[in-house]
Amino acid sequence: MTVQAEVHADSQAELVEFLARPDTYLEVGIEAGGEIGEVTVIETHISLIFLAGARAFKLKRAVAFPYLDFTNLQAREKACAEEVRLNSRAAPDLYLGTLPVMRKSDGCLSLGHGEVVVDWLVCMHRFDQDLLFDRLAERGALSPGVMEELAREIHGLHIDAKIFTGRGGREQTEAILANNLDCLGRYGRDIFEAGDLKLLTELSHRHLGHLAPILDARRADGFVRECHGDLHLRNIVLIDGHPVLFDGIEFSQDFSIIDILYDFAFLLMDLCHKGLDAAASAVFNRYMDFTGDIGGLSCLPLFLSLRAAVRAHVAAATADGGDAGTGNDARAYLAEAIRYLKPPPPRLVAIGGLSGTGKSALAARIASNLGAPPGALVLRSDVLRKRLAGADLFDRLAPADYSKHMTERVYARLIADARIALKGGYWVILDAVYARPEQRLEVRRLAEEIAGEVKDFGGFSGFWLELPLAEREQRISRRTGNVSDATVDVARQQEAYVAGEMDWNRVDASQDIEILENRITSPLSGAAT
Repeated sequence: MTVQAEVHADSQAELVEFLARPDTYLEVGIEAGGEIGEVTVIETHISLIFLAGARAFKLKRAVAFPYLDFTNLQAREKACAEEVRLNSRAAPDLYLGTLPVMRKSDGCLSLGHGEVVVDWLVCMHRFDQDLLFDRLAERGALSPGVMEELAREIHGLHIDAKIFTGRGGREQTEAILANNLDCLGRYGRDIFEAGDLKLLTELSHRHLGHLAPILDARRADGFVRECHGDLHLRNIVLIDGHPVLFDGIEFSQDFSIIDILYDFAFLLMDLCHKGLDAAASAVFNRYMDFTGDIGGLSCLPLFLSLRAAVRAHVAAATADGGDAGTGNDARAYLAEAIRYLKPPPPRLVAIGGLSGTGKSALAARIASNLGAPPGALVLRSDVLRKRLAGADLFDRLAPADYSKHMTERVYARLIADARIALKGGYWVILDAVYARPEQRLEVRRLAEEIAGEVKDFGGFSGFWLELPLAEREQRISRRTGNVSDATVDVARQQEAYVAGEMDWNRVDASQDIEILENRITSPLSGAAT
């Protein structure tokens, strides 16, 4: 009969020595894959990871913190099993299962064989550390395409995650805020300015009070789910060219059962902190394309601020322990936490033009430079049409989905979503053909409505892109992996459109994208940040 022996932190030394030896992984039944060579050990505050051959083995430290207690073997066994269960949702091919470290009758330790279970490991496939997203970011390798695919992976995790209506809402958000403020005061006495802490406290409570009904409604509507919980760049890796989420939180449901936008906010905050505004905008807008969660946008500044504040007090605690180099990091995170709660006034931008003029490419290019991080929300007619039709973004729609009735629905939804986002404080870029005067009139009417309801509304700017048919045909024929279903025949048919009197700014779309970007953003620069 197999039994389990209790192991404490001070007695894990034998385990660590055992797991650090290459010959440990050569036992019968343990196939680490390929040559073992030297075992690499990675340390975190709650785990030790042993990289051996083509496998990785994670040992939970026998430690206790306010948010976890791994001091008994049963807790570590449960945590290992939970880590595999939770992370197998997004990374089924990465997590292989749990494995016991056992003591044999001769007193020696063994992987998977023996009479007494000494501890438990999480067993994983090993991956190239240089393909972690934080390292890709350092090399400038986070392309828009990679970020958009990452958005699909995150949406997939969220949409399939278990819903919890008994957690989240104002109560949970208030608890996160209270803990942040307590830790900032406790660990940042000699790092933060008292005025900054006071300002963050006032702004946070003001936002929370305003958002309380929305947070509670989101809980009731199923937006609080079993999420990743630790969704930053070091917990995402590129495997076979595709983003994979791993190392989600298993030890505390307070950290993992949260609003899906609060989960997503960690990634956005991490990208913006590193100055990766374009990457943040790309993943943000593609995630919104998939979810259509426009109603949650008003919560995002508070969620981003909370995430930055967590990083601020963690960095402050490290600096308080003697690492003065993290003091500047702590102050930078605190400044960002405050800045998220003081966004510039919202503004409406529309980019119209016939198919192939480059509307969507231009909108995506300028979005990261407009408004508060992660940038302006791009509402694209092609995306909304696919979502209204119940199709994937890259499915080709049937002719019926381009009927007059469907087109009216699409343009009405553009206005409705823009209204919600603008009232939530966001810059909005409308991306659609807008060839009909009445469609453009509805945009102007929306701007007038928002101006009467939203204090300090930044106004409206419309741009009409123009390009000869031959160049539009060439661009359309070169497209790959595009949401738009427009073909060369569609471009030719659009030549018969009568746009009427054009009161938007006409723009020559044959210019280089950098020139176009400057042409659009220059008149907006006074309100862009």
